[in-house]
Amino acid sequence: MGDEVMLAMAAAVAGKATEMLTQGAKDSVTALRKALRRRFAEGTPEREALDEARDGDGEDEVLVGRLAGHIRDAAEQDETVRGLVVQVAPHFTEQDGDTVVNNNASGTVSGTLVQAGTIEGGVNIGRSRG
Repeated sequence: MGDEVMLAMAAAVAGKATEMLTQGAKDSVTALRKALRRRFAEGTPEREALDEARDGDGEDEVLVGRLAGHIRDAAEQDETVRGLVVQVAPHFTEQDGDTVVNNNASGTVSGTLVQAGTIEGGVNIGRSRG
């Protein structure tokens, strides 16, 4: 699984941008978050990374990156976490023929942000059609 997918997944676990997910994807992210809380004991670096990333709502790239590493490690060691990661990952990677689209935004965005794989037809953003 690519780093961009793991980062997007970690950001969602931390609370970022889940409003754009389907209800099924939100439920999967929530299940993964709960499994990670059970896996990461209080006071461990892993739990601190999860809590700090959640406190920042998934907006801090460094914290999300640290959490992504802990999720990857947990998935390698824990069958339950691995199954949930496999279940969640497709919601952050869209297969379109030979093209893989990873939608992930980080940092501060001022104005409009558009993420898309394929757009057909006209797109008007932030301007009148007059």
